[in-house]
Amino acid sequence: MTLRSFVIRGLALATAMLLLVTGMAAPSLAVDDLLVPPSLVSFHRTSPDVVRHGDDITIDWEVQDSPAKNVIFYLRDRLGSDLQVRWDAPNGTSAYSGTARFTVDETSLAPGI
Repeated sequence: MTLRSFVIRGLALATAMLLLVTGMAAPSLAVDDLLVPPSLVSFHRTSPDVVRHGDDITIDWEVQDSPAKNVIFYLRDRLGSDLQVRWDAPNGTSAYSGTARFTVDETSLAPGI
């Protein structure tokens, strides 16, 4: 049986990650404020460097200016396989902070990594 793992390194490197943040304006904002998208002010990985089948990859994030309804981190392993670590607001709500999550399964891991 071959152990499969996914090593997470250099999360902040632009070549390894692309972040998508989508927002929605709060109902109490003025019309001019509706065009202001969320701005990512911080993020950090809260999961271990090495994860295996059944483990979660988690990234805490925070935005400002307007709340986000989706936050997606795109990660790529050393063999070029992509995965999404994401947070989606429940029931059309939005938030200024949260934890994006991806549960690792055998289809998301390259052998020998």
